Amino acid sequence: DYSGHSRPVKLREAELWHFLPSSLRLVFWIGILLAKMPSAQKIIVSASANAPCSSFWIRPSKVEGKPPSERWGHSAVLWQKQGSTPILVIFGGFTSAEGDGGASSLGGRCFSDVHVLDLEKYSWTTPEVSGIVPAARWGHSAVIVDDKLVVFGGYSSTSVQGNTFFNDFNVLDLENWRWSRPTPAGKAPCERWGNSVTKVGDFLVVVGGYSRSAMGVGRCFKEVYIFDLGTLHWSQPIILGKAPQERTGHSATLVGNRIYVIGGASAGDHCYNDVYSLTIVSKDLLVWSGPLKTSGRKPSERCGQTLGLCGSHLALFGGVGAGETGFRCLNDVHILCLDTMKWHQPTLGGVPPSERWGHSAALVGSQLSVVGGYANGGARRGPYCNDMFTIDLGLSSVPSLMEMCVRNVRANHRNLENSEMIPALPTEILRRLQLPCC
Repeated sequence: DYSGHSRPVKLREAELWHFLPSSLRLVFWIGILLAKMPSAQKIIVSASANAPCSSFWIRPSKVEGKPPSERWGHSAVLWQKQGSTPILVIFGGFTSAEGDGGASSLGGRCFSDVHVLDLEKYSWTTPEVSGIVPAARWGHSAVIVDDKLVVFGGYSSTSVQGNTFFNDFNVLDLENWRWSRPTPAGKAPCERWGNSVTKVGDFLVVVGGYSRSAMGVGRCFKEVYIFDLGTLHWSQPIILGKAPQERTGHSATLVGNRIYVIGGASAGDHCYNDVYSLTIVSKDLLVWSGPLKTSGRKPSERCGQTLGLCGSHLALFGGVGAGETGFRCLNDVHILCLDTMKWHQPTLGGVPPSERWGHSAALVGSQLSVVGGYANGGARRGPYCNDMFTIDLGLSSVPSLMEMCVRNVRANHRNLENSEMIPALPTEILRRLQLPCC
């Protein structure tokens, strides 16, 4: 009788444990996980699948320091040193306006400057950088690796460099603000912009992007590259499953060992609103799944949006998509609940940011902060922005029990392969996995 015990710890119980069918072990494990959760957390978990509450947009009235000049296509990554407040590190971008720190181009300026926004004090600083500063660019990707900012790819149209796509690797040490440019080995992706870069353990995953040949012919990609952070080596893994169409300007967010890819556009300016996932089986084996089945009111087709993770929810903001008279910018918020794969568009109050794309955004808990972007003429101060807006989306930062179970199964898929535990899983978990090998 196990009714009086919270776990099998005694020797006789441990011996009996080995004789239990695998399916009963799994059910027992899930029951223990739920039983050990504090009652308050159970309430949060049970409520996390419900529609988020309405919130209000706020434009901070007092922002200290000098903000970056108006721009879009910049990168912004969240970094929080232990014991310090979270900061947003912004690099690069493009604007049509003449401003400090830019490299001249026909119709605008590209940037290679670095700006830092303290998300608690709402204060801007401009660190003095040194080392090998990257060429001015926009449409690049950036991620945090330990205490370093890693920048890959991008595009520049300066009078000095001409129309240039990049595939170089640049690293900014956030402790001393010094740039370096390592020389990777292996076959690197061709020059591109609008790709995604996602850190998974000790390697980076690069998906998609756009480039243009010397003849001026543009093309998008759907290929996947791996960059090993230890050996600084490029490789292409084995890819299984049905890959999404070639695209650029999509969003990619890691949840457990699965990268969710949403939206983007083709070289022919056709936008998407589909959802794919890329499961990381190992550094050498990745599996596409999709388009994933979702319910609820989907976001319209778009590219250049931002996407962030909070608990068991993905939060999407803005972007640009096709309208009745051409392309139009967007400023809507959409929430995808990963437990139910249902989209929800919350009702938000306050004065929202103007419609925009190519902006940056960060989620700290459920607090969404939006900076800059291009508004296609719809912004209150012109098409390029450097304003900042925040909103608390009211999402729980605690993953739901369902999400924790799904992540655990995916993380231990090797131990579960060819096991009777797979068919013994609850139907909802099997639906969420959507892969024979998890």
